[in-house]
Amino acid sequence: MKLGFVFVAVACSSPLSADLMNPFTSSSAYAADCTNLPCTTLASQVLPGDAATVSGTSAAGSGAYSFGASASASFGVLKVASSSALSTPISPVSFVSSGDALFVDIVTIDSGPQTGEPGLLALAYTLDGVIAQSGSISSAAVITAIVGAPPFGSLIGGPNFQQAMYTTPISGKFEFPQLFSFTYGTPFNLYLEMNAGTGTEDFVSSGGVISGIGRSTTVAGSGNVDFSNTATLSGLHTFDAQGNPVLNPVFTSVSGTRYTANGVVAEPSSLILIVPGVLCLLALRRKRVYPVASGRKSLKLEGFSR
Repeated sequence: MKLGFVFVAVACSSPLSADLMNPFTSSSAYAADCTNLPCTTLASQVLPGDAATVSGTSAAGSGAYSFGASASASFGVLKVASSSALSTPISPVSFVSSGDALFVDIVTIDSGPQTGEPGLLALAYTLDGVIAQSGSISSAAVITAIVGAPPFGSLIGGPNFQQAMYTTPISGKFEFPQLFSFTYGTPFNLYLEMNAGTGTEDFVSSGGVISGIGRSTTVAGSGNVDFSNTATLSGLHTFDAQGNPVLNPVFTSVSGTRYTANGVVAEPSSLILIVPGVLCLLALRRKRVYPVASGRKSLKLEGFSR
Protein backbone atom coordinates (compact mmCIF):
# COMPACT_ATOMS: atom_id res chain seq x y z
CA MET A 1 0.00 0.00 0.00
CA LYS A 2 1.40 3.36 -0.99
CA LEU A 3 1.61 6.26 1.38
CA GLY A 4 0.55 9.75 0.40
CA PHE A 5 1.59 13.14 1.69
CA VAL A 6 -0.10 16.51 1.55
CA PHE A 7 1.23 19.77 2.96
CA VAL A 8 -1.02 21.65 5.34
CA ALA A 9 -0.70 24.69 7.59
CA VAL A 10 -2.16 24.84 11.06
CA ALA A 11 -2.69 28.06 13.02
CA CYS A 12 -4.70 28.76 16.16
CA SER A 13 -4.58 32.51 16.42
CA SER A 14 -7.21 34.98 17.56
CA PRO A 15 -8.27 36.73 14.32
CA LEU A 16 -7.65 40.45 13.94
CA SER A 17 -10.60 40.57 11.56
CA ALA A 18 -13.70 38.40 12.02
CA ASP A 19 -13.34 35.01 10.33
CA LEU A 20 -9.89 35.80 8.93
CA MET A 21 -6.53 34.33 9.89
CA ASN A 22 -3.96 36.67 11.41
CA PRO A 23 -1.01 37.66 9.19
CA PHE A 24 2.08 35.50 9.66
CA THR A 25 5.06 34.00 7.89
CA SER A 26 6.43 30.50 8.42
CA SER A 27 9.44 28.52 7.21
CA SER A 28 9.78 24.75 7.58
CA ALA A 29 12.59 22.32 6.71
CA TYR A 30 11.97 18.61 7.12
CA ALA A 31 13.37 15.15 6.31
CA ALA A 32 11.99 11.73 7.19
CA ASP A 33 12.62 8.00 6.86
CA CYS A 34 9.36 6.42 5.71
CA THR A 35 10.70 2.91 5.17
CA ASN A 36 8.52 1.78 8.06
CA LEU A 37 5.33 3.46 9.16
CA PRO A 38 4.82 5.75 10.87
CA CYS A 39 7.59 7.83 9.30
CA THR A 40 10.58 8.66 11.47
CA THR A 41 11.62 12.31 11.45
CA LEU A 42 15.31 12.65 10.66
CA ALA A 43 15.40 16.43 11.11
CA SER A 44 12.86 19.21 11.41
CA GLN A 45 12.94 22.95 11.97
CA VAL A 46 10.03 25.39 11.91
CA LEU A 47 10.63 29.12 12.28
CA PRO A 48 8.44 32.24 11.97
CA GLY A 49 9.79 33.47 8.66
CA ASP A 50 13.51 33.18 9.44
CA ALA A 51 15.62 30.71 7.48
CA ALA A 52 14.90 27.12 8.54
CA THR A 53 17.63 24.64 7.57
CA VAL A 54 18.24 20.92 8.06
CA SER A 55 20.85 18.54 6.66
CA GLY A 56 22.34 15.18 7.47
CA THR A 57 22.89 11.54 6.54
CA SER A 58 20.99 8.44 7.57
CA ALA A 59 21.56 4.74 7.07
CA ALA A 60 19.48 3.32 4.20
CA GLY A 61 19.65 -0.45 4.17
CA SER A 62 23.25 -1.17 3.25
CA GLY A 63 23.64 2.32 1.81
CA ALA A 64 23.05 5.90 2.92
CA TYR A 65 20.54 8.71 2.44
CA SER A 66 21.86 12.27 2.46
CA PHE A 67 19.42 15.15 2.68
CA GLY A 68 19.20 18.89 2.92
CA ALA A 69 16.32 21.36 3.05
CA SER A 70 15.86 25.07 3.67
CA ALA A 71 13.13 27.68 3.61
CA SER A 72 12.69 31.39 4.26
CA ALA A 73 9.50 33.45 4.14
CA SER A 74 8.57 37.11 4.11
CA PHE A 75 5.42 38.81 2.88
CA GLY A 76 5.59 38.50 -0.90
CA VAL A 77 8.88 36.56 -1.13
CA LEU A 78 9.31 32.82 -0.52
CA LYS A 79 12.59 30.88 -0.80
CA VAL A 80 12.89 27.08 -0.65
CA ALA A 81 15.32 24.28 -1.43
CA SER A 82 15.52 20.50 -1.02
CA SER A 83 18.04 17.79 -1.89
CA SER A 84 18.14 14.01 -1.60
CA ALA A 85 20.81 11.43 -2.46
CA LEU A 86 20.33 7.69 -2.00
CA SER A 87 23.23 5.27 -2.45
CA THR A 88 23.30 1.47 -2.86
CA PRO A 89 20.22 0.33 -0.98
CA ILE A 90 19.69 -3.45 -1.03
CA SER A 91 16.44 -3.71 0.91
CA PRO A 92 13.51 -1.38 -0.02
CA VAL A 93 13.72 2.06 1.59
CA SER A 94 11.71 5.28 1.43
CA PHE A 95 12.86 8.83 2.28
CA VAL A 96 11.60 12.40 1.78
CA SER A 97 13.02 15.90 2.21
CA SER A 98 11.17 19.21 1.91
CA GLY A 99 11.54 22.94 2.35
CA ASP A 100 8.32 24.91 2.74
CA ALA A 101 7.70 28.65 3.08
CA LEU A 102 4.45 30.57 3.31
CA PHE A 103 2.83 33.84 4.27
CA VAL A 104 -0.75 34.76 5.13
CA ASP A 105 -1.91 38.37 5.12
CA ILE A 106 -5.18 40.27 5.43
CA VAL A 107 -5.59 42.42 2.31
CA THR A 108 -8.23 44.91 1.21
CA ILE A 109 -8.55 46.12 -2.38
CA ASP A 110 -10.72 49.16 -3.08
CA SER A 111 -11.43 51.42 -6.00
CA GLY A 112 -14.01 54.21 -5.55
CA PRO A 113 -17.28 53.26 -7.25
CA GLN A 114 -16.38 49.58 -7.08
CA THR A 115 -16.69 49.48 -3.27
CA GLY A 116 -18.97 46.63 -2.25
CA GLU A 117 -18.98 45.18 -5.76
CA PRO A 118 -17.57 41.73 -6.68
CA GLY A 119 -14.15 41.79 -8.31
CA LEU A 120 -11.63 39.47 -9.93
CA LEU A 121 -7.92 39.25 -9.17
CA ALA A 122 -5.07 37.87 -11.29
CA LEU A 123 -2.00 36.83 -9.29
CA ALA A 124 1.40 36.74 -10.98
CA TYR A 125 4.65 35.37 -9.56
CA THR A 126 8.28 35.20 -10.60
CA LEU A 127 10.32 32.01 -10.39
CA ASP A 128 13.98 31.27 -11.03
CA GLY A 129 15.04 27.83 -9.93
CA VAL A 130 16.84 24.57 -10.65
CA ILE A 131 15.13 21.17 -10.55
CA ALA A 132 17.07 17.96 -11.21
CA GLN A 133 16.43 14.27 -10.60
CA SER A 134 17.88 10.88 -11.42
CA GLY A 135 17.34 7.23 -10.56
CA SER A 136 14.81 6.59 -7.81
CA ILE A 137 14.55 10.20 -6.58
CA SER A 138 11.78 12.54 -7.76
CA SER A 139 11.94 16.33 -7.48
CA ALA A 140 9.25 18.97 -7.68
CA ALA A 141 8.37 22.52 -6.68
CA VAL A 142 4.77 23.48 -5.91
CA ILE A 143 3.33 26.96 -5.46
CA THR A 144 -0.11 27.46 -3.89
CA ALA A 145 -2.29 30.56 -3.74
CA ILE A 146 -5.52 31.03 -1.78
CA VAL A 147 -7.79 34.07 -1.69
CA GLY A 148 -10.67 34.07 0.80
CA ALA A 149 -11.38 33.14 4.38
CA PRO A 150 -10.89 29.98 6.48
CA PRO A 151 -11.60 27.14 6.38
CA PHE A 152 -9.37 27.13 3.29
CA GLY A 153 -10.19 23.51 2.57
CA SER A 154 -13.68 24.59 1.55
CA LEU A 155 -12.12 26.48 -1.38
CA ILE A 156 -10.51 23.39 -2.93
CA GLY A 157 -11.85 22.72 -6.40
CA GLY A 158 -12.75 26.35 -7.01
CA PRO A 159 -10.82 29.27 -8.53
CA ASN A 160 -9.83 30.70 -5.12
CA PHE A 161 -7.54 27.70 -4.39
CA GLN A 162 -4.93 27.23 -7.11
CA GLN A 163 -1.64 25.34 -7.40
CA ALA A 164 1.09 24.95 -9.99
CA MET A 165 3.76 22.23 -10.05
CA TYR A 166 7.18 22.31 -11.71
CA THR A 167 9.47 19.31 -12.33
CA THR A 168 12.06 20.89 -14.63
CA PRO A 169 14.22 24.04 -14.33
CA ILE A 170 12.10 27.15 -14.65
CA SER A 171 12.65 30.89 -14.92
CA GLY A 172 10.26 33.72 -15.70
CA LYS A 173 7.02 35.40 -14.71
CA PHE A 174 3.85 33.33 -14.49
CA GLU A 175 0.19 33.73 -13.61
CA PHE A 176 -2.21 31.34 -11.95
CA PRO A 177 -4.56 30.20 -14.74
CA GLN A 178 -7.84 31.40 -13.23
CA LEU A 179 -8.97 34.69 -11.72
CA PHE A 180 -9.56 34.79 -7.96
CA SER A 181 -12.80 36.36 -6.71
CA PHE A 182 -13.12 38.96 -3.94
CA THR A 183 -15.26 41.96 -2.99
CA TYR A 184 -13.95 45.51 -3.31
CA GLY A 185 -13.56 47.15 0.10
CA THR A 186 -13.87 43.83 2.00
CA PRO A 187 -10.78 42.31 3.69
CA PHE A 188 -9.70 38.80 2.70
CA ASN A 189 -6.85 36.42 3.47
CA LEU A 190 -4.09 36.25 0.89
CA TYR A 191 -2.18 32.96 1.30
CA LEU A 192 0.91 32.09 -0.74
CA GLU A 193 3.03 28.97 -0.18
CA MET A 194 6.07 27.50 -1.94
CA ASN A 195 7.33 23.95 -1.43
CA ALA A 196 10.44 22.15 -2.66
CA GLY A 197 10.33 18.38 -2.32
CA THR A 198 12.71 15.55 -3.15
CA GLY A 199 12.61 11.86 -2.30
CA THR A 200 11.19 8.48 -3.18
CA GLU A 201 7.73 9.75 -4.02
CA ASP A 202 5.62 10.58 -7.04
CA PHE A 203 3.99 14.01 -7.20
CA VAL A 204 0.39 13.95 -8.43
CA SER A 205 -2.72 16.11 -8.46
CA SER A 206 -5.76 14.48 -6.89
CA GLY A 207 -9.00 16.01 -5.73
CA GLY A 208 -7.72 19.50 -6.49
CA VAL A 209 -4.59 19.18 -4.34
CA ILE A 210 -1.01 18.32 -5.38
CA SER A 211 0.55 15.72 -3.10
CA GLY A 212 3.43 13.28 -2.99
CA ILE A 213 2.68 9.54 -3.07
CA GLY A 214 5.50 7.72 -1.29
CA ARG A 215 7.10 4.55 -2.62
CA SER A 216 9.87 2.17 -1.60
CA THR A 217 12.90 1.48 -3.76
CA THR A 218 16.14 -0.48 -4.00
CA VAL A 219 17.51 1.86 -6.69
CA ALA A 220 20.01 4.64 -6.03
CA GLY A 221 19.25 8.18 -7.09
CA SER A 222 19.57 11.88 -6.40
CA GLY A 223 17.48 15.00 -6.68
CA ASN A 224 17.74 18.73 -6.14
CA VAL A 225 15.27 21.63 -6.06
CA ASP A 226 16.72 25.09 -5.52
CA PHE A 227 14.52 28.17 -5.48
CA SER A 228 16.73 30.06 -3.05
CA ASN A 229 15.95 33.39 -4.73
CA THR A 230 12.21 33.05 -5.47
CA ALA A 231 9.17 32.82 -5.60
CA THR A 232 8.20 36.49 -5.61
CA LEU A 233 4.66 37.82 -5.82
CA SER A 234 5.09 40.09 -8.85
CA GLY A 235 1.60 41.10 -9.94
CA LEU A 236 -1.89 41.75 -8.55
CA HIS A 237 -4.13 42.79 -11.43
CA THR A 238 -7.73 43.74 -10.69
CA PHE A 239 -10.92 43.47 -12.75
CA ASP A 240 -14.63 44.01 -12.27
CA ALA A 241 -17.07 41.08 -12.27
CA GLN A 242 -17.31 41.24 -16.08
CA GLY A 243 -13.52 40.99 -16.51
CA ASN A 244 -12.92 44.63 -17.36
CA PRO A 245 -9.65 46.03 -15.91
CA VAL A 246 -9.98 48.22 -12.82
CA LEU A 247 -7.15 50.73 -12.88
CA ASN A 248 -5.35 52.29 -9.93
CA PRO A 249 -6.85 50.17 -7.14
CA VAL A 250 -5.90 50.94 -3.54
CA PHE A 251 -4.27 48.06 -1.65
CA THR A 252 -4.05 47.98 2.14
CA SER A 253 -2.84 45.16 4.39
CA VAL A 254 -2.83 44.39 8.10
CA SER A 255 0.86 43.37 7.93
CA GLY A 256 1.78 46.79 6.51
CA THR A 257 3.15 45.20 3.34
CA ARG A 258 2.80 47.42 0.27
CA TYR A 259 1.01 45.49 -2.47
CA THR A 260 0.69 47.03 -5.92
CA ALA A 261 -0.32 45.97 -9.42
CA ASN A 262 3.38 45.16 -9.89
CA GLY A 263 3.62 42.97 -6.79
CA VAL A 264 5.24 43.66 -3.44
CA VAL A 265 7.22 46.86 -2.93
CA ALA A 266 9.08 46.20 0.34
CA GLU A 267 8.35 44.49 3.62
CA PRO A 268 8.28 46.82 6.64
CA SER A 269 9.85 44.34 9.05
CA SER A 270 8.88 46.37 12.10
CA LEU A 271 5.22 45.71 11.33
CA ILE A 272 5.37 41.97 10.77
CA LEU A 273 2.82 40.37 13.05
CA ILE A 274 4.79 37.50 14.55
CA VAL A 275 3.89 37.92 18.21
CA PRO A 276 4.26 35.24 20.91
CA GLY A 277 0.81 34.22 22.05
CA VAL A 278 -0.89 35.45 18.87
CA LEU A 279 0.04 32.33 16.93
CA CYS A 280 0.30 29.19 19.00
CA LEU A 281 1.53 27.12 16.06
CA LEU A 282 3.45 28.05 12.94
CA ALA A 283 3.99 24.71 11.33
CA LEU A 284 3.86 22.81 8.08
CA ARG A 285 3.75 19.07 8.38
CA ARG A 286 3.41 16.24 5.98
CA LYS A 287 0.19 14.49 6.87
CA ARG A 288 -0.01 10.80 6.01
CA VAL A 289 -3.01 9.84 3.92
CA TYR A 290 -3.80 6.52 2.27
CA PRO A 291 -4.99 6.94 -1.31
CA VAL A 292 -8.41 5.54 -2.16
CA ALA A 293 -10.26 5.36 -5.43
CA SER A 294 -12.25 8.53 -4.84
CA GLY A 295 -9.11 10.67 -4.65
CA ARG A 296 -10.47 13.71 -2.83
CA LYS A 297 -11.63 11.75 0.21
CA SER A 298 -8.07 10.53 0.80
CA LEU A 299 -6.72 14.08 1.18
CA LYS A 300 -7.50 15.00 4.77
CA LEU A 301 -6.74 18.69 5.09
CA GLU A 302 -6.91 18.93 8.86
CA GLY A 303 -4.92 22.14 8.82
CA PHE A 304 -7.42 23.92 6.63
CA SER A 305 -10.16 23.52 9.25
CA ARG A 306 -10.77 26.34 11.67
